Amino acid sequence: MGRKQTGRNRWLCGIGMVSSCLVLGWGMPAAIAAERIVFRYAGFERSLSVQELTTFAETGELSSNLAHYANRTDKDPDDLRRALVRPIPMRLVFLDAALNSWVGEMLLDRVGQTIHTSSGEANQQALRAALILSASDDDAITLLEVIQNYPTEEVYVDGENLLTTYYQVSRWSDRAQELFEMVERLNPAREE
Repeated sequence: MGRKQTGRNRWLCGIGMVSSCLVLGWGMPAAIAAERIVFRYAGFERSLSVQELTTFAETGELSSNLAHYANRTDKDPDDLRRALVRPIPMRLVFLDAALNSWVGEMLLDRVGQTIHTSSGEANQQALRAALILSASDDDAITLLEVIQNYPTEEVYVDGENLLTTYYQVSRWSDRAQELFEMVERLNPAREE
């Protein structure tokens, strides 16, 4: 019986070790997240790393790539910086439900004209994933988080429409959150 028990213990220990490795993500490929951004503005295209954009958003320091882009636009870099980090309150449960409605599909189509994959395919799915991941830790999204969480190695951004799209999403969020709160007040929480 002792020998049988020892074999079983080794088997259970092995299963535990394999399970731990899977839970910790060892031996599995890393999740894909955007590493590069391709900005398009007024007929030109410029590629930069997500890290360059993150550094700019956090410190205001323009990399040479971003400075080149900023010099070719009529946009104030500080406006972009503020838009990148300004949170839009968005409850995760509400966001998930909203993005899977016809209104959410329209919003994803609109945002997908500004932030999209290189081929233009699977924009809605990629944006939905990026938005959900962005709201998952704090019930808010920022433009920077959406770009960082975009599930492809490269994300294409239409620089001419970026700020306009940000403000449209922000207004949509405000209206949608008001509606969500009104519905919550009308439907008292159920006792469990």
